[in-house]
Amino acid sequence: MGRNNNTTLTNPATRFFEWSAVDGTIRYFDKELGERGENVNVDLPFKFLVLERVAQVTGGVDRNGGYEGFWSNAVMNLKTQKLVVRSKQGIEVSGLYEDIKNHPGIRYMQGLYIAYYEGQQLQIGFLKIKGAALSSWIEFTKKHRNIFEGAFSVTGSTKQKKGSNTYLAPTFEFIPKVSDASEVVAKTLAAQVEEYMETYLAQGAISEVEREYTGVVSYDDHEPAMGPWNPTDDDAPEEVF
Repeated sequence: MGRNNNTTLTNPATRFFEWSAVDGTIRYFDKELGERGENVNVDLPFKFLVLERVAQVTGGVDRNGGYEGFWSNAVMNLKTQKLVVRSKQGIEVSGLYEDIKNHPGIRYMQGLYIAYYEGQQLQIGFLKIKGAALSSWIEFTKKHRNIFEGAFSVTGSTKQKKGSNTYLAPTFEFIPKVSDASEVVAKTLAAQVEEYMETYLAQGAISEVEREYTGVVSYDDHEPAMGPWNPTDDDAPEEVF
């Protein structure tokens, strides 16, 4: 690319989804709504195909009378690729996950690039799997380890209790058969994500891109304290970690 190698990356995801453990819904943040943007709930069941999987850090700490959230770059191999964890104060900590996982406020998160339906057309989205959703997803995928086959659906929620916290955890369903047409489109979308991730990883930790992964949500990010999940455990997906 010569001297002009300052490639501007554009994340291919059109929406950034996450699970609300309080409301029991899938939602995304639409910055075009209202004066400061609004969260939009998605009707269940929410069906999707997994295109790619990354690892990140989320979480945060109580500081200066308020809650300060964390975000990080995305990596595809926690054993060899470093995470840079940031807050609005700047860099909180950086290093391999094994070395930073006990830092106060650190919470592990899986990020799924997905193909989801917008009307009748498949689009690229990004689904954040963390907290209550992470525990449910890990347990569910013990029976469906190859998440790149078939499709999945968030069908509803179940009430859970941990200590004094009561919260809603998502329920997942595996859809073994996907139409040939959907498979063709999904493979095309997966190629776009793969090209993006190759450039993203080659350029290193880019704050603008990292911030995009958070969805820049406007609500308090407190969730029931699930405790950090250690992705070096035996149930960690080997193809990522």
